[in-house]
Amino acid sequence: DTAKVAQSFNLDGVDDYVSVPDDPIFTSQTSAVTLDSWVNPNSIDTYQTILSKYHFEDSNGRITEDSWLLFAQPGGQISFIVYGTDGLSHRGVTTTNAVLTPGVWKFVAATFDIQTQTPKIYIDGVEVPTVLYDGSSILTEINDSTAPILIGTDFTRQLGNFWNGRIDEVEIFNNVLADSEIQKIFIADSAGKCKEPP
Repeated sequence: DTAKVAQSFNLDGVDDYVSVPDDPIFTSQTSAVTLDSWVNPNSIDTYQTILSKYHFEDSNGRITEDSWLLFAQPGGQISFIVYGTDGLSHRGVTTTNAVLTPGVWKFVAATFDIQTQTPKIYIDGVEVPTVLYDGSSILTEINDSTAPILIGTDFTRQLGNFWNGRIDEVEIFNNVLADSEIQKIFIADSAGKCKEPP
């Protein structure tokens, strides 16, 4: 099982990642965002980033170009955090239970809307119970950072938290997808959304 749809990113958990430069197309994500991807971890014993638009330096440098971060906790829980315009204030959630299993494909989606202030995480098309991330506060806007979009890593003083396994069918939206839309993406399964014709 090498990919969920056609081809996937096979990341080694050491130094593999994919970088997409910042672009004006992403500036419209300041009021709402949806992230989704198929993931298949080789292990779940470390912090591993699925998708990030996040660049955090030391307190001395104070470079905090952070927008959002979707990552796995040791043990298989998923966390999703969005950041305010100062790059430090944040609001996020972590799944109550472990949702990842090594060697098993899972469809992970996360949404946030400034109006509702409610981050949500979906696994295989269904919203799962979550708890509020430590230090979460009310946000007035999602930070329009200059950080690149990184698949399989984040930048916290240096690149790290590398994903060990496969990531496929990554999508980023500037609105909150409805439950039914997320369910349809999951149901598409290996037919995918972006699969090229044979």
